Amino acid sequence: NKCLMSWNDPAAKIWPDGNEADKWFLMTTPDDDTTGKWTTFTNPSKYKGVPSLTAWIGGKDAIEAEKLSDTEILNDVMMNLNAMFPGIREPDNVVITRWGQEENVLG
Repeated sequence: NKCLMSWNDPAAKIWPDGNEADKWFLMTTPDDDTTGKWTTFTNPSKYKGVPSLTAWIGGKDAIEAEKLSDTEILNDVMMNLNAMFPGIREPDNVVITRWGQEENVLG
């Protein structure tokens, strides 16, 4: 599943542009309940024309996340982003996928 986020204000982008290899951000976590939960991010800002990040989750964690509200998911994502980029603002736009609930995909 994905949590797609964008910010309307270009000044909201506080993560590095980087080169092609730096479009991914990986957060290292302890080997505990937080491992793998919204710890992989891509930076599609260059292609979207506005500051944008996509957070990823998979496996059993994705199945469990589908039970959460959008607000709960965004809170989890923002907790990790704040750990990597202190001071990051809440996104202006958020879309959260739940592939296990899509009738044409079903996980």
